[in-house]
Amino acid sequence: MKTFYLEFKVSPTNDNEHFNLVKGAIASCWVQENDPQIACSKAEFHVSKYDWKVEEIECLPVDVTDEHFVERDIGQEQYLRAQEEGIAIIYTAWAKDGKTSAGPLLLSPSYNFSLSCLLKKQKQLANKGRCLHYESGHRCEEIIKAHSIQRNRALSAIADKGHVYRLSANIGSLKKNKGQLTFEKCGINRVSTFLGFCRKHDNALFEPIDNLPLVPTDQQVLLYAYRSSAEKYL
Repeated sequence: MKTFYLEFKVSPTNDNEHFNLVKGAIASCWVQENDPQIACSKAEFHVSKYDWKVEEIECLPVDVTDEHFVERDIGQEQYLRAQEEGIAIIYTAWAKDGKTSAGPLLLSPSYNFSLSCLLKKQKQLANKGRCLHYESGHRCEEIIKAHSIQRNRALSAIADKGHVYRLSANIGSLKKNKGQLTFEKCGINRVSTFLGFCRKHDNALFEPIDNLPLVPTDQQVLLYAYRSSAEKYL
């Protein structure tokens, strides 16, 4: 993986802890990524998380090593930190009075994001379940784990011994890989399931794609699209 260096010209938002004193700053960023555009997007996200607004890009992403920062006041330490944490950012700011400057600044975000809390909440919502049938009109019973991607045809076609790969939401894996998404092997009975339909409506609504060959007809295309998108509306 490469390390990219880039700079943003930024201004503090109202939530920034230095808003009353600082007019603007240069955000110097070191990002570990394989693609410069992804590195730029990642850096911009982290800058905004710490309550800065990106005004313009001062320096486009360039591939760097620690040798680029030898005997410089700022750079080598941040480069090494990026190797450990995936990203390092410092801010060199100028005051609103136009007479003083300060840097580098170490900041705290105005909110605390907890990945574990987010995943726990998503799991709780997913475990509630309800029937999304468009004609249900009442609270259905016997909610089942419906497949957003058809098991017997689509998933079985790409499975290896009953397993497929999916993106992992495991917290340990995310921490180990510094936030990078990884894949995990999962049985097709568990992958792409959600509590979105009762047994009666799932069987009746999706019978044209579950029990009939794919032609495809307009109805089959609609049902595949409906089933794959239904998970988002729980």
